[in-house]
Amino acid sequence: AHHNLGVCLRIENRPADAIPHYKAARERGLDRAELYHNLGNALADVGNAGEAVDAYRASLARNPRNRDCHRNLSSLLWQQEMTGDHLDSYRQALLQDPTAASLRLDFAMALNQQGMYEEAEKVLAQGLGHGDSSELKSLLAYTFENQGRWPEALQLHAAAVALPGASPNLFVSFARALLAAGRPDEAVIHAKHGAMQMPFNQRALAYLTLCWRMLGDERDEILNDYEHLVGVYDVPVPSGFSGAAAFNSRLNEVLDTIHTGKRPPPEQTVRGGTQTSGDLFVRREPEIASLVDGLRSCIREYIDRLPGHPEHPMLSRRSESFDFSASWSVRLQSAGFHTMHIHPLGWISSAYYVHVPPEVAGPAAKGGELKFGEPDIDIGPKGNPRRYVQPAVGRLVLFPSYMWHGTVPFDSVQPRTTVAFDVVPVVKR
Repeated sequence: AHHNLGVCLRIENRPADAIPHYKAARERGLDRAELYHNLGNALADVGNAGEAVDAYRASLARNPRNRDCHRNLSSLLWQQEMTGDHLDSYRQALLQDPTAASLRLDFAMALNQQGMYEEAEKVLAQGLGHGDSSELKSLLAYTFENQGRWPEALQLHAAAVALPGASPNLFVSFARALLAAGRPDEAVIHAKHGAMQMPFNQRALAYLTLCWRMLGDERDEILNDYEHLVGVYDVPVPSGFSGAAAFNSRLNEVLDTIHTGKRPPPEQTVRGGTQTSGDLFVRREPEIASLVDGLRSCIREYIDRLPGHPEHPMLSRRSESFDFSASWSVRLQSAGFHTMHIHPLGWISSAYYVHVPPEVAGPAAKGGELKFGEPDIDIGPKGNPRRYVQPAVGRLVLFPSYMWHGTVPFDSVQPRTTVAFDVVPVVKR
């Protein structure tokens, strides 16, 4: 009962209240991996990184196959710059159980994110020694891509999708590699397969439209209508504040208490800054609640002006109701930026500007813009950015989640703070 009450309290974004119940459950004899994992999550929420690490390790000692626990532990160690190798838990688990394929995939992906390609290759090759796997082959192909070994990468991608039961995502990965190799006529076949199997997966749409762009197909311009599908709004200022500057100054102070990491999560697109963990919009601070109210009015306006279109992957999902599927805050330091990316599980994505350095705002701004249309692979001149939006305090930018976006680095002694979220349609039955 203590454990389950702790779970409920954390779901209500009350981690400080959850911790005593988790500890009470432990004192009363509960000795399960789930208890220590949940305790670690709550301790991380309140900024107690040292005890959180101990709890995660206690959980893995009881269940070394817990993927979420490995991921949370390694991410916390990385963000807090704590001593030791933040990926050691994966190595230890795979020594105990070399057949743990899911852990091997997570470990190899983490190694790729850190640029440790040779070790990733070794880890994946060892996994393939325990049996053929489309997922392992595809990730090994990606590892070869990162090393510039394109012939080997393409050969492995082809082998991965040829195996029975290969997931649609692997076809999209093959399409991505073919695009990077300058073979869009072949890439479009695999991108179409992925998009047909996963019609609402934004990653599949992103690479399919990229195929169309390289092939000169007008459908790319229809889906990526940067003029009409990128909406820019000034969010209403809550009552009690003199203007956007006053409200966002107060909101920025609230976010100060939440940005507890020393560097960004290793799996995210942030370079040179920090990103909050968890769902920002479930927090109880009144400033965040006021922001959400203002955002909802702008999102409603954006959706209302979208035309209906039964065959358009985004417009066909137009709904009277919507909800947030994820929310977070990013704080970029000088020279920081976002790599080009999309949001695979969203519908509408966003950027809201809380604090903008003076060097980034105004007509003489240098850097810091939100840019659209440039993909995460080099496809030559056709991959050049298609639109830029200049940041301003209180400004909200909304756009389709499949649209490539990132930011331009900037130089300033002040950070650039944003709130971002994904929106999904809610279909009432």
